[in-house]
Amino acid sequence: MFQALSSDGQDVRMVEVMRRTLPAAVVDFLLDPQDEFAVGIDGTVPDVCRSALPVAELKALMAEPPGPAGPLVVSDGRPIGSNAWAVTDGDTAVLANDMHLELTSPSLMYAARLVVGDTGVTGVTVPGLPAIVAGTNGRIAWGFTRLPADTCELRELTPGSTPGTYRHEGRDRPFTVRRERVSVMGGDDVEVEVRETRWGPVVDQLRGRPLVLSANLTDPTALDFALVGLYESANVAAAADLLNDCGMPPLNAVLADTAADVAWTVTGRHPRRAGGPRGFSDSERDPWPTPRLAPTSCRGW
Repeated sequence: MFQALSSDGQDVRMVEVMRRTLPAAVVDFLLDPQDEFAVGIDGTVPDVCRSALPVAELKALMAEPPGPAGPLVVSDGRPIGSNAWAVTDGDTAVLANDMHLELTSPSLMYAARLVVGDTGVTGVTVPGLPAIVAGTNGRIAWGFTRLPADTCELRELTPGSTPGTYRHEGRDRPFTVRRERVSVMGGDDVEVEVRETRWGPVVDQLRGRPLVLSANLTDPTALDFALVGLYESANVAAAADLLNDCGMPPLNAVLADTAADVAWTVTGRHPRRAGGPRGFSDSERDPWPTPRLAPTSCRGW
């Protein structure tokens, strides 16, 4: 579930392929970062200045003769998300949450009630997780939607001078190799070789060179079960503080309580980078300190 709610780097790879194959003006137009429909949590509307339509560059591309057929870059990243809202009139608050997950059999989510001592929690859970994922303890209610946060980057490796190595700061470094066995129903087990680097595991390749994924998804400190602390939360302020320090996927959280207060915040631990968002790198060096996962404090009331 963590993997389904986090970026696996394919969107970063797609952007890098575009940058390497298309004129810069075309890329800037297609990837215009300014969204005229975006509104900040405080109501701020962005000052939009769109990239100009690159007519000459597009005409030149269309006039080029077809080249030899090569491997297609395919993305099946269909838009996914959920919806949630919380409203209050000052006397009563109402929260609604619809998590748009894929239909599976058996179902991923099950309705459940958990009673621990004098505390009872009702909501939905994922079988195998010792927690109510979304629900209510009678004093607060909470729900989640997906948050497309900046939590990963890809790094293109330079192969070392000897097999089984890669370049790092002018030296050959050996891959750390482990093998995992995957059981297949009705078939033979499959053994998978995983190569690890100082930045993370090798997950793909580009131009025949290995790509490494660095993400909160692969960091063991990014997941814990602090979410169960919501069982004892008495109001949205306490719940928001707890969620900001939870080790869990990056999500939007919507909250409401019996005092008719409502709140929005985000969850998960996010890379704190000295150089800001990076996305893609082909450097052999560490241009920024290793990202450190840190709690978030973004919220709105």
